[in-house]
Amino acid sequence: MNAWVALWDRRESPISLALVRILVATALLVDLLPLGPLGLVEAVFAPAPLGLGHLDGRPNAHELYGVLEPSSATALWALLCAALAAFGAGLFTRASGLVALFLYAQLALVLPLADRGIDMAFRNALLLLSLAPSGHALGIDARRATGSWIGHASAPAWGRQLMVVQLVVIYFLAGVQKVGLAWWPAGDWSALWLVLQDPAVARFPGGDVPYRITQFTTLSTVVFEWSAGLLPLAFLYRYRQKALGTAFRNVWVAAGVALHLGIAVTMNLGIFPWGMLALYPAFFHPDELRAAASRVRTLCTARST
Repeated sequence: MNAWVALWDRRESPISLALVRILVATALLVDLLPLGPLGLVEAVFAPAPLGLGHLDGRPNAHELYGVLEPSSATALWALLCAALAAFGAGLFTRASGLVALFLYAQLALVLPLADRGIDMAFRNALLLLSLAPSGHALGIDARRATGSWIGHASAPAWGRQLMVVQLVVIYFLAGVQKVGLAWWPAGDWSALWLVLQDPAVARFPGGDVPYRITQFTTLSTVVFEWSAGLLPLAFLYRYRQKALGTAFRNVWVAAGVALHLGIAVTMNLGIFPWGMLALYPAFFHPDELRAAASRVRTLCTARST
């Protein structure tokens, strides 16, 4: 029991979690803000007949619409964007994060068919980031409390560690659910080739991508997602000062970055690839991020001189 408590009560800088907070809020704002200038807020989220929103049979979905009439969809969108901006800036971090989470969930209730996997992942992240000390660094709350934008020197590590657990579950279950033959030898590893021919998804449908490359990337995707189950062991090795755990983590994260950048280049999946990458700072201990930033500064200084 003592070892279990010690695992979750490790102390570290909250910078890694703060970076996730900023990136998650930024990704959501990039996704939501363009709806305003395009005039799509009411068209997408207003109840029928004004928009695609559907409230019939879901009495809990229209509570805010009754309060915010007559422009309920626009008001809900504007309040959500304001809460996300405050959350990203680290202003009243816990309160603004929970408000953003509630409003974000309301949009899912109003238009459930538009609720994507990345939306579910982000709602989980918002809850975790709001309860964990993500506002203790790189934000207005941290500046007011400590006089420095860097913020508090130490905070519980459980928030970052639970974020890693969430990512492990997401990736591992994504691998487990790939049961179609196209993902396996019986289907000739053809899944990604088929996806890249689909005009609803592919950025360049029918593009001349060598079939062997799509076979390799299909196999690589399955191996990458299944191997997420080994990440907890890798982190335990790291806590014991084992280089093997760190090496596995680094290779796995590099593969994940390559996977999502490949998705961003070849497929039209909205903020999904960037949203997943927004969670990746949680994989790194704050000391590792500081060391990396120091190396970059040294390299930049050397090049300038």
